Amino acid sequence: MYKKLTFLLLFPFTFHLASAQQTDTLKNLNEVTIKAYLSQQPLLTVPAAVGTINFQQLQLQSGFSLVPAVNTIPGVRMEERSPGSYRLSIRGSLLRSPFGVRNVKVYMDEFPLTDAGGNTYLNSLDLNSIQNINILRGPDGSLYGANSNGVVLIDPFGNRQQKSTASVGFDAGSYHSYHENIAVK
Repeated sequence: MYKKLTFLLLFPFTFHLASAQQTDTLKNLNEVTIKAYLSQQPLLTVPAAVGTINFQQLQLQSGFSLVPAVNTIPGVRMEERSPGSYRLSIRGSLLRSPFGVRNVKVYMDEFPLTDAGGNTYLNSLDLNSIQNINILRGPDGSLYGANSNGVVLIDPFGNRQQKSTASVGFDAGSYHSYHENIAVK
C-alpha cells in the first residue's frame, strides 16, 4: 500500500525533471570580410592564406605595441628590437636581413607605408587609429607588387556603417611614458 502511495505521489514530479533539461543555445558569429583583393570577400571564400585581427582583438593588447596581436597569426613573427623599431617577418622573409621590415609591403587604407627601398616604419603609426589588420601570407602578396612575401593591410576605418562613437584614452608606463588619445569615429 505504501509503495503504491509513494509511487503515485512521486510520479508527477518525474515529468518535471525530464522537461528541466536545458535546450541547446546557438551563437551566431559575425562574418569576417577580407578587403585584400580590392573588393570585400568573406574570409571562407578567399583562396589565400589570410590572417585577420579585428578591433576587439587589438583592444585586448597593451596600448603601446602591435607585437602581441600580430604574433597570434600563424606564420607571422613581429619583434620590437628597441622602442619603436619593429622587425616583421612573414614565413621567413627576414632570413637574410638582421633588422627592419623587408619583402613585406604595408598599406594603410590602400596608401603604401613601405618606401621605394622596401623599408616600412611602423613606429609612425598611431595604434589607436587601427580598426582592422589583414595579413596576406605567401605568393598572393605579389598582387601588391613584385618581390613581396606578404602584405599587411591596415584599415583605419573598419566597418563604415557603424554608428558614430567617441572615445578618450590615457595610458601610462614606466620611464615617464604616456599616451593620450581622443577619437571621434
